[in-house]
Amino acid sequence: MMKQSAVLVHLLLCLSVAMFVPAANADEAPSVNELARVFEQERAVYLNKLKAYLPNAYRERLSTLSAEQFQEVATTLRRWEFYTAHGPSPMGDYRYQKDGRFRQQFLKPMDQVAELLLIDPATISDPEIASTRAEVIKLGEQLAEARRAQGINIDPTVGVKSPTGIAYPQLSEPHNCLDQLAVYEETTVLAYTIASAGARPLLLDNAKLCTQVDVEEARFTMYANQVRMLSGTVAWTIDPLMTACARDHSIDRAEGRAKSHISSVPGKKTLSDRAKRFGSRVGSEGAGGGTDGVKSVYGFSYNGAGH
Repeated sequence: MMKQSAVLVHLLLCLSVAMFVPAANADEAPSVNELARVFEQERAVYLNKLKAYLPNAYRERLSTLSAEQFQEVATTLRRWEFYTAHGPSPMGDYRYQKDGRFRQQFLKPMDQVAELLLIDPATISDPEIASTRAEVIKLGEQLAEARRAQGINIDPTVGVKSPTGIAYPQLSEPHNCLDQLAVYEETTVLAYTIASAGARPLLLDNAKLCTQVDVEEARFTMYANQVRMLSGTVAWTIDPLMTACARDHSIDRAEGRAKSHISSVPGKKTLSDRAKRFGSRVGSEGAGGGTDGVKSVYGFSYNGAGH
């Protein structure tokens, strides 16, 4: 009887305490999932506004160029038009050029053209665009902080396997929500200013794929597409499966199990072997690069070390 009374008193105390627990504060921070939902929703609203804004803004930008700037753009684009039509042969055999001529005559001038023609969303003064962008960035910062606080792993390769069952190597720098925003912004600018309408689906698909790989891996394709759109050639899309295969080979190289194109690991000797191991096919590769995505494009360009 005393035991039952003790249990009853305990239950009554628990009920009493529960009755006086204050209700959740209406201003309490939202869950990570809710923050992510709101961020993605507001990002879509912002990108749609940016898409509608860009065509007229681009025409206005062109109207502000000086005669000298137009000449600079025209000269660079004519050089690229000739190059894409005839290839590197008019420059001589690129395998024996060690002076970086391609970088100096093609890539760097195109970088200058990009500065003249491409619109930086961060500099847009339109009040609606600027305020919407600021709100999205604020939400992104809150989401990134909430994920850090809860120790949430944002690497999209975790648990992902190739069609042949090979685990994807994890990313050194996965895209956080603000990195993703930058990818979508840059893509939207390319797609709705200098790119042809036919290139837009490829560019937009590439933006989604880029968020599945490392930040610098994505920068490689993003920068290459910037050059390709400015020069009037076709768009690229990144292949997350072959990117994972290349990342695996890079790890082997860094850890001394592979050198250049050849690996000492059984089943990974050649590029063909490595692609087959991941369940893909490929024709050739460039073994080299740079310290980041943009410098890798420079490194793989004609006159790059060994290329």
